[in-house]
Amino acid sequence: MRKRNARLNAIEQQDNITKQIKKFLKKEGCTVYGARSINAQSNILTRSTNDWDAYSNTPEKTAKQLQRQLDKLVGGDYFYHKPAMHKCTWKVKTIGDDLIRDTLDDEDIADFSKPDKKVKIKIIDGLRYRDLREEIKAKQKAIADPEFKFRHEKDQRDLDRIKANIKIKRLMQ
Repeated sequence: MRKRNARLNAIEQQDNITKQIKKFLKKEGCTVYGARSINAQSNILTRSTNDWDAYSNTPEKTAKQLQRQLDKLVGGDYFYHKPAMHKCTWKVKTIGDDLIRDTLDDEDIADFSKPDKKVKIKIIDGLRYRDLREEIKAKQKAIADPEFKFRHEKDQRDLDRIKANIKIKRLMQ
């Protein structure tokens, strides 16, 4: 019953969950990267995304802290954290509609990865985002890597979107 109530609260509190995640990322000094970073810096041609990708020097600890804060917000045990497929990355997920952990209907909320190098950032509304030039480099690197073939098409679309946004901004100046 408590998980069901937490699920209902999570649905009703979607805006508050997003606000809590942003507040948490600011407080922890995490750097957002990927689609949310591109969207925040582009503002014109954006792509919808549900989860947050962020860098943290302590990804497991950070994921656990966010999970606990979100559980507290919705009043129950609705979120969990677990290691991701990639080394040094931890996920925060929901238990989904079936209220069972680690099933297909679980939704990704956030991924925390340990950065392998210093990242150039841009601060927007107090939130740290990976600089667009860094996003371009990351997309180009992923497209060139056969291991990431499963996401080449999405990365190419992101890269095209970034370049189109840059051109549009230049034309508007």
